[in-house]
Amino acid sequence: LRLRYPFELEWCGGAMRDMAVRAMRGEPIYVAPGGGWFPYEYPPLYLWLSGWGMRLLGSASFVPMRLLSIASTLGCAALLAWWVRRLAGSRTWGMIAAGLFLASYRFTGAWYDLERLDMLFLFLSLTGICMLQRAEETDSAGWAAAAALAHLLAFLTKQQAVLFIVGGIAAMALLRRWKLLAVFGGASLAFCLGSVAALNL
Repeated sequence: LRLRYPFELEWCGGAMRDMAVRAMRGEPIYVAPGGGWFPYEYPPLYLWLSGWGMRLLGSASFVPMRLLSIASTLGCAALLAWWVRRLAGSRTWGMIAAGLFLASYRFTGAWYDLERLDMLFLFLSLTGICMLQRAEETDSAGWAAAAALAHLLAFLTKQQAVLFIVGGIAAMALLRRWKLLAVFGGASLAFCLGSVAALNL
């Protein structure tokens, strides 16, 4: 219902849109602050994707940004349904988990459809967690590396992804899955440090 609302829905939504418009135009986001531009400290992935969405839809409005948040929210619900169904062995419990998540819309401050990066961050983090659990189930280094890649994308969306990476490493240590810990931890460290170095350049 709020998709086409012409103004920001949250206090820094306008600044997020300004950053996405710069990405849409191919302008650098992270430049020295000045009178004409002062960037936020957010990583670039959500801004790049929003900029591409603006270019694709031919609109510098909030709509492409909110569409990305809504798609990420639906992706989170689908992942929760799949994950809980696998853990509980019941489609009903999977649907209840997804339903509880969606029903929390107002309880969480109506945050799921904003022109902000949080839902994309949550979707990518959940994707990484599900992949890491799959790695643990199958003892697959490939799934562990894929989980690290998903967490890199989450890190490029919001820096707090580091907490999920540390949690994944701790989980593999508690389960004594040393090979998976080495692959996931090593790949996550290399990916995140490499991305920071690339952005600094």
